[in-house]
Amino acid sequence: YRQKILRDYAALVSEANELALSDFISRDSKASQAIGYGKAAMIFHMARKRVGDEKFWAGLKHLAESRMFQNIGWQDFARALGGQELESFFRQWVEKKGAPVLKLRDVKAARLAETWHITGQITQQGPGYKLEIPLRLETTGGRQEQKIISAGALTGFEIVSADPPLRLLLDPEADLFRRLDASELPPTVNGLRGAKSLLVVASNNLDSRTRARAHSLLDALRQSRAKVIGEAKLSQELMQDRDLLYLGLPENRSLLPGLPASVEKLSDQKLVLNKETYEGAELSWFLALPHPQNPNRVAALFNPGSQAEVERVARKIPHYGKYSYLIFSDATNQVKGTWPTTESPTIWVFSSPEVKP
Repeated sequence: YRQKILRDYAALVSEANELALSDFISRDSKASQAIGYGKAAMIFHMARKRVGDEKFWAGLKHLAESRMFQNIGWQDFARALGGQELESFFRQWVEKKGAPVLKLRDVKAARLAETWHITGQITQQGPGYKLEIPLRLETTGGRQEQKIISAGALTGFEIVSADPPLRLLLDPEADLFRRLDASELPPTVNGLRGAKSLLVVASNNLDSRTRARAHSLLDALRQSRAKVIGEAKLSQELMQDRDLLYLGLPENRSLLPGLPASVEKLSDQKLVLNKETYEGAELSWFLALPHPQNPNRVAALFNPGSQAEVERVARKIPHYGKYSYLIFSDATNQVKGTWPTTESPTIWVFSSPEVKP
C-alpha cells in the first residue's frame, strides 16, 4: 500500500501542481489526493517508525482524549507523539514542497581478513531532508538492517558483514516518503492522467463513429484538451517529447511502443497476455506501456472494441489508476494487473567483490 502511495505521487504530482501539505485544504484532484492523503499517511507512518508503536499510539490516544472536538494542527501531533524531537521532523515534511529522490552510488564490496566491508554513497536530490534511510544487506548467510542518517546531497556509508554480499536495498519496505525514479515506476493509467503534453493518435482502422466515442476516454482522464492526430501524421520527431495515447491499433505497427514479454499477441479482437488468450468482438483492452523514445514520458494503447460499449469502458478506465493493463468484455472488467519493474537505482546487485589479503 505504501508503494502504491509513492507510485501515485510520482505519476500524478509534478512541479506544476505540487503544493506543501500545510497548504492542503481538501481533495480537488487525484494530484491533491496524492499529497493530502498519501503524503500525510506516510508522514504518520514515518513518525511511528521513529518513536515506536507504544509511544505513537499512546500519543494519539492522549491527543484524542484531551483535544476532542477542538481544532488541532500538525504541531499538536508533533508534541503529542514525540515532543521537540518530532517538531523539526513534522516541520520539514509539512512545510516543504516535494520529496527527496534517493539513489545508491559507487557501492563496493571488499573482503578484509574474515569480514566483508560494503561501502558506498547515497545521493539525495530535491528539497533537502534530514532522513533516517533504511538499508538492507542480503548475504549468503541472511540479511542485516542498518539506518543511515542523511542530511545532504551525498552521504557515505559502510556496512560490515561476516558473509559475502548478494544485494543491497535502499528503503526495501517503502518506509520513506520519496519521489520514485522513473525506472521504479511501471507504466500505469495514472501516468496517463498526469501527462502534461498528451498527443492522441487515432488509428486508421477506427471508423468515424467509434473514433468519436473513443474520445470519451479523454474526458474521463481530464485530458479533453489533448491534441488528436491521425496515425499518418505521427513522426519520430513528434513523439519524442510528447506523452502518447493510441486510440485503436495503428495499421503501421512500427509506431507502437515495445510490448512487455507477457504480451505475446494482439489484434483488434484478440489479446494473448500471460499465456491466456482473450478474444471476441466485445473485447476492449487498455495497456499502459513504456514510451518508445523517452523514459520520462508515458504511452498507452486503448483498443475500444464494439461501438456500443466504448463509452462505458472509457469512463471506467481512470478508476483503475494503479494498473498497467485492463481487459474488458461487455464493459465488465475481466483482468487487471501491473507490469513488474526490474531495475531501480535503490537496488545494488553484487557480482564479483574484491578480495584483499
